[in-house]
Amino acid sequence: MEADVVSRLVSEYPQYDIRFAFVTLVERHPYILYDEHQQGNNGKGANVPSRGYALPISTRECLVHLLGNREVRTAWHGSPTPVLVRIHEQSTFLDLQYIVQQVFKFSRLSFRSFGPSYTPATLLYANLLTRQLKDLQTMPGWNSTVASTQLRQKKWFL
Repeated sequence: MEADVVSRLVSEYPQYDIRFAFVTLVERHPYILYDEHQQGNNGKGANVPSRGYALPISTRECLVHLLGNREVRTAWHGSPTPVLVRIHEQSTFLDLQYIVQQVFKFSRLSFRSFGPSYTPATLLYANLLTRQLKDLQTMPGWNSTVASTQLRQKKWFL
């Protein structure tokens, strides 16, 4: 629905070269990437691609490792999986490499740590906010109307 609304709005201003992209980050998908050249360190990170390794699947989809072999802390940690970056079909900005670079850079932004995150800050903070609002429902005297009416109408950039 959002893509339709933005497409109609942009079509009302043909005098401007407005390009946009709706991007989905898929964390659960059937893909895993291995790097046979990564030996790891004492069993940690063996065969795990480096952070930032990207593999285009199509012109609108790419796998990217936001955590790499150096971010694996213990051998029990397992292998981090890549994130699937997908550009919506109604998007007019189609530079997959640029979008993947932005996703990668946003995964390094965090108020919680100096290290990279498993997900970009734009999604991580939205998920944290949602989780905290859910936890507030158990508090006595919490009025969820404020969150569902007043906060919903605010413009957010996460």
